[in-house]
Amino acid sequence: MRKHLLSFLAATALTSIGISAVQAADLPVRAAPPVIAPIPVFTWTGFYVGVNAGYGWNTNNENVFVPGIGFVDSGSNGGFVGG
Repeated sequence: MRKHLLSFLAATALTSIGISAVQAADLPVRAAPPVIAPIPVFTWTGFYVGVNAGYGWNTNNENVFVPGIGFVDSGSNGGFVGG
């Protein structure tokens, strides 16, 4: 009786190990697919030179009152700006 019980337990253990190995074959692969980086169309690397320029003007013929200073003539004002 004892011999039959041990053989039954051994067969059960081997069967469960075999079934778990078969189920493990169905698991997905953990390795990620290779990532292929796209070639950039434009990059922000390299030398850059920028210039800006402008001129502003004002043709107001009214006098402006500035507290502490008094009236200021604001005739035709203008100026250049650049960088």
